[in-house]
Amino acid sequence: MFYDRITECLEFEPPYCAVEYPFHWDVNDFIGKVRRGNFTAAFRAYRNAVVFPVTVSSLCGAPCARACPLAGEEVAIALNLLERAACEHTKSPKPEHFSIPAKGQRIAVIGAGPAGLACAYRFAERGYGVTVYEKTGRIGGGLNDLLDGERYIEEIRSQFAGLDCDFVFEVEVEDIGALRRGDAGGGTADDGADSAAHGAPGSDPYDAVYDARGIEGDAIGKIAAGLAAVNPIEAFLKTGRAQNEEPAPAMPEYGVEIYAGRPARALADIMRERGESSGDAAPGKDDAVREAERCLMCKCRYCTDSCDLIRFFKKTPATMGEEVRVTTGLDGLRGEIVVAKRLISSCNLCGICKTVCPKNIDMEHLFREAREKLVDKGSMPWAFNDWFLRDMAQANSGDASVAIAPASGAGGYAFFPGCHLGGSDPGYVLKSYEWLAARWPDTSIVVRCCGVPAVWAGERKLWEKLFGEIRDMWHTLGEPTFVFACPTCMLTFGTYLPEIEGVSLYELMADGGPRGDLARGAASYSVFDPCSSRACPDVQEAVRGLAQSLGFSLSPLPSGRDRALCCSYGGHAAVANPEYTQFVRESRIAEGEGTYITYCSNCRDIFAGEGKGAIHILDALFAGGGKPASAPYGGIGLTGSDYGSDEPASADGLAARALREPPTVTERQENRRRLKASLVYGMAPDMRVIGGSPVPAYDPSHEVKLHIPDALRRQISREYILEPDLAAVVAHCEATGDKVDIEGMGLMAGHSKIGHATYWVEYREIGVGEYELTRAYQHRMEIDEDGTPGVPKTHETVTVNER
Repeated sequence: MFYDRITECLEFEPPYCAVEYPFHWDVNDFIGKVRRGNFTAAFRAYRNAVVFPVTVSSLCGAPCARACPLAGEEVAIALNLLERAACEHTKSPKPEHFSIPAKGQRIAVIGAGPAGLACAYRFAERGYGVTVYEKTGRIGGGLNDLLDGERYIEEIRSQFAGLDCDFVFEVEVEDIGALRRGDAGGGTADDGADSAAHGAPGSDPYDAVYDARGIEGDAIGKIAAGLAAVNPIEAFLKTGRAQNEEPAPAMPEYGVEIYAGRPARALADIMRERGESSGDAAPGKDDAVREAERCLMCKCRYCTDSCDLIRFFKKTPATMGEEVRVTTGLDGLRGEIVVAKRLISSCNLCGICKTVCPKNIDMEHLFREAREKLVDKGSMPWAFNDWFLRDMAQANSGDASVAIAPASGAGGYAFFPGCHLGGSDPGYVLKSYEWLAARWPDTSIVVRCCGVPAVWAGERKLWEKLFGEIRDMWHTLGEPTFVFACPTCMLTFGTYLPEIEGVSLYELMADGGPRGDLARGAASYSVFDPCSSRACPDVQEAVRGLAQSLGFSLSPLPSGRDRALCCSYGGHAAVANPEYTQFVRESRIAEGEGTYITYCSNCRDIFAGEGKGAIHILDALFAGGGKPASAPYGGIGLTGSDYGSDEPASADGLAARALREPPTVTERQENRRRLKASLVYGMAPDMRVIGGSPVPAYDPSHEVKLHIPDALRRQISREYILEPDLAAVVAHCEATGDKVDIEGMGLMAGHSKIGHATYWVEYREIGVGEYELTRAYQHRMEIDEDGTPGVPKTHETVTVNER
């Protein structure tokens, strides 16, 4: 379970230098402030960590340099000099003491050396009354032998000013129990007053005593030890139970990548060349900023650097996990609580998180499981997945699905192109099947959706039904090896139907030998690996081999091969979170300047829809272009022999294919119908249709013909609205009279509910049964209403489902 594994996440691991540094503070935060030139904020962060910043920075021997990854390749970051720069260039060196109510408890600290002073300050800062007992007549202990007395004494006085802390000198505490009983001996206070106010006979006992004597280590280590003692003592005061000090952090497990181009010269050397002593002076502001910019900011960033979801939402895996836990009711809360439903439905489910995570934490599994739980509870917003499930249903219906096999019995291969390849371009499927059949004449073909939309939607019962249908078809065909053109189909089968052996179409094609060296001009091309191909290096190599055999000179992309990222389509994020989807698309497009060669039709169409040049590898293998010839069946058929040629496309043809607009969602479904008709009408005499309807049912589109401007057609497609649905709304309005004439100009407006959604149209009649559509949109809501035909209706209730 994710919730068990999140504790292993390395996002909270400290940078390497912080482990060696005795204070174990947030060095990255400090470095970031110095980078921005905000030395005052950097100083505050440093002071909060070490209490006495001037003193500590003067003594610091840079132990962190031993752990800095740059120490081996270049020169370790001079963190000690950056600390001095923060102390030197801050605009506000005075301490900030907040008005904290007194705790009503008092702490005794034995020893006014580095450890005792640090412990006393932290307790006083938190509102405790503190008394420090020192056997000598001065504070500082060993600091007096290391530093100029006035310098550090002044800082200590400044830090303690205004705090409830008394110093009792020339008193050697021999019986700690006496302090607890309130009968310690007297001495001289730092203000010259008698010390009987605290710890003298008859006074109140102390609630806790910290003995700072005998602590080993250097001065900085003692200051750190004094600070480390505060939390366990305070925990005891609050709970009455002893608590051990937190163990020092171990070296993190993550690695860091060292980039070239940083100045390798040490800042200390630069300062010495200027005649400045790096042991005494602080670097200038510009030098400090440049040194901070060299820092690698060590932290486990594998998922944050790779995962689009984390970069977009700016939330850590732990935060996302807790939000999902609450939303799905895993803590016993109501499942209807809307905390992260949109987050849950935004993930592309590409699995890059687990691929790059050193701990193999699988957030894809978290989000898939969360979707299933929301579906089971009935609290998954239907709008997020409705269109995709309807589109899958069309792909698997008698309208578009077909299985064709040799009449004499199935052979060793069955081509499974998937639903989107034929929806993008029927020629892709027809030419690929023709290529396969020419080499293996008994190859079958199964055209339908693999069922992954149901997986992405969290509809377990539905996907189990769909996978059962595929399994039954596989048995009927004689259990052939499936040939996949779609990497997502191949991944889905491997995950949910592992008993069905499969091979990539491109692996078979790559075995076909060289295809000549065709000139491609100066165009730049890069192979874009679909995220579903990440675990299939043989397929990735096969596509690259095919591209190179066609004469392409390829430039690598930052994301590819085992780091392949989603184009934005995966997981149905487009409806749940359009802004995130656009972010992902723009991120992928920005990775390469040239034309993309991909082997996923969704990737190709996504990029082309954003104006990015992209071709499918099949565009290069089979010349495309032009409208398919129609078969005499309702005007929706085509024949494979008239689609393209057997020669690879020319450079000009490829350039045109790369920039062609993707089909609309309506055209995608029409292409599937055309594909089925072509396969059925064009099949050889020795082939037969296996089960189901042999031909798609012809629907005259509700007896109305819509004329839709191109801009509006593209808009409604982006909003996942099918043109036949709009035709049905117009037909409903005309048949029932449920329409309104806008301003009496003959421009009609009306609406109708189809499925869950309510569709709205504005149109005008331009002929018998013909209408011009001027506007269309949908509300993902259900409207309960009554009224009379021809009269605007009164909306009684409107239930809006989260979009």
